[in-house]
Amino acid sequence: MSALTILLFNGLHYPVDAIDRAVQWSKLANSSLYALFVVGGKDRKDDYLFPNDLAETGSAGFKDEARTEDRSIITSVMALVKHQASYAKIEVHTRILTDPEVDELHAFFQKANHIIVSNKPEAPLLAINSHRIDKALEGLTAEVERIG
Repeated sequence: MSALTILLFNGLHYPVDAIDRAVQWSKLANSSLYALFVVGGKDRKDDYLFPNDLAETGSAGFKDEARTEDRSIITSVMALVKHQASYAKIEVHTRILTDPEVDELHAFFQKANHIIVSNKPEAPLLAINSHRIDKALEGLTAEVERIG
């Protein structure tokens, strides 16, 4: 298999439609699938807190717990992508990129024949700036499909 489909997730937003479409496309195009999980380097901000939670949120233990939970969510989605791809008999690879630069993303994207971007109008938790992704997608020959 020399064809490559990239499934790009930005932050903690994982629509099942994007996973299904990536597996479907990879199967039809006889391509391997690379699921790329992009996360920002800053800790997430919880917008809704109860007053009695405020003291706890500043503690290192709370931040470590939040990071562990975030990593657990990503790992679970990685397992789902791998399971769906293996069921469809598609070669699959996964990777997490933390705060990647435009050039690093562009280098990944250049290898692809088809790119499926998990798209959400508002930035999900741990997302990088969507302009960085748009800039990395410029000038590619690959078809780009956005699924929200």
